[in-house]
Amino acid sequence: METSVEIRPAEERDIDSIIRIFHEVYKEDYPYTHFFDPNWLRQSIYTDNMVMLVACDCGSGEVLGTASVVYGAGIHSDLQAEFGRLAVSCKARGRGIGNLLMEKRLEIVEERIHIGIVENRCPHDYSQKISTKYQFSPVGFLPYKHQFKNRESIALFAQVFNEALALRKNNPRLIPLVYTLAQMSFQNCGLPFDGVLDELSEVYPLRSNYHIEEFTSKDVTPLLRITRGRVVGKEVFGPTQLSYGFFRLKAKSANYLVAKSKAGENLIDAVAGAIGYIKDDLEKSLRIFELLTVDENSIQFLFSELLTKCQNEWGVKYIEIEVSAHAPKLQRTLSRLGFLPTAYIPAMVFDRVERLDVVKMVKLNMPFDLNGVELYPKEMDDMAKWVSNNFKEQSILPEIEIQLQKNPLFAEMSDDQRKILAAGLEKQTPDQNGVLYQQGGAPKGLFLILEGLGVVIQNGQRIGTVSAGEVIGERSLLSNTEHSVTIKFDEGAVIFGLTPKKLMSLEKKFPDIAMILYKNIVMDLGKRIQRLRGEGPSLSIEKAIS
Repeated sequence: METSVEIRPAEERDIDSIIRIFHEVYKEDYPYTHFFDPNWLRQSIYTDNMVMLVACDCGSGEVLGTASVVYGAGIHSDLQAEFGRLAVSCKARGRGIGNLLMEKRLEIVEERIHIGIVENRCPHDYSQKISTKYQFSPVGFLPYKHQFKNRESIALFAQVFNEALALRKNNPRLIPLVYTLAQMSFQNCGLPFDGVLDELSEVYPLRSNYHIEEFTSKDVTPLLRITRGRVVGKEVFGPTQLSYGFFRLKAKSANYLVAKSKAGENLIDAVAGAIGYIKDDLEKSLRIFELLTVDENSIQFLFSELLTKCQNEWGVKYIEIEVSAHAPKLQRTLSRLGFLPTAYIPAMVFDRVERLDVVKMVKLNMPFDLNGVELYPKEMDDMAKWVSNNFKEQSILPEIEIQLQKNPLFAEMSDDQRKILAAGLEKQTPDQNGVLYQQGGAPKGLFLILEGLGVVIQNGQRIGTVSAGEVIGERSLLSNTEHSVTIKFDEGAVIFGLTPKKLMSLEKKFPDIAMILYKNIVMDLGKRIQRLRGEGPSLSIEKAIS
């Protein structure tokens, strides 16, 4: 590494050079356009909320690179900082300038913060390697977050400092997908995992006895009363909050949708809750930063209305929210609405006297076909694959719902019931020999075949086939008896299943759906037995006792 480079705080005389470097590195597609604005850069150099550095050639004095640290601006972002906005002139690559800028940033701020976060671009892995070198660890992957020339994904890294873990609230309660992601994050950070798996929390109910209004100045007082009354139970966090003041919110282009109960004639509609968001029309993205409620029955209504506007009115492609790791009910509600967990950051936010873990959840309104990413280290690659697989599986949900609608085993279910059931099905992978389940084996579940051809084998003999659209394994699942046949698939089969564990969970949470399913399975088995008595042995009975 060459040492003929000086790292120093940016000065007003560096503004033109910083703009030049950002144009050179990111072209005109850079989403943070304020880095091209001289007035904004001038304010940033002198503000206490940002540390901006430049790397200069010791001989010529030319500015060769720049980087900054942005301190959290929200009331829950105490001692939080984002390491970002790293740009090095193309002609200065290979001189270790990125490493020098990271070293200097850490030297300046590490004693002042509890949590540091780095958003690394994924077209190349340069910045990811720098983050890894300085003990930042992979905690998430945000697909298609930013709009450059094309949409780009973000590899998210984090590091905890000083007293963060001592102040951290233990034993977060996490729904299954979040639980798995949290395990990965803690392992990557070298931290002991203490999460509690929550499979019993219900979703917030969906009620329609409200109407939506845009946030106006007259709504400030009732909403502030909500924030002052809600001392405990904070569920959503973000870069700004209502208590920061109406004018500051307007300056940040933040807005609220307000749910009001439908009062009677001559009565004033009462505020039931509100959801705060920041919408970026250039990036076609939206970030939800606050949820305020008097009546929790308004929560799913608020989210549903906001998502409808994103899809139908605003053309939003990427929606992000940061949820408390101690709020499994909201985690599950968002999951039902199409959000998936993409990052888990230990001790990220400060709430009253302790730090809380945060899970980032993302909803995409665009096809998922990720490619062209470079990831480092292996743990980051593994995390990105896990997140990507969840989005790919989610994209199959509409097809699953169609197949459920066609199959008589799911007759009499409403659209909402089929959506709930489809979301509960898990992708199943046959073993290395293509076997989904074995004759004589314990019941493994009810399986819906979306793609592929399976061979039915009994006592070593092929007796038939099963194909796309068919359901298998339901008799063994219902009666808790051994499988009577072996099912073996060709490579490339796509199968989703309802495991015994998931069925038990379905019985507890949605007994109406389980009752319809049981009734239809029994009726279908009865019809098959009747056909057998009239037609003789056939594949139908083998499937009936599979």
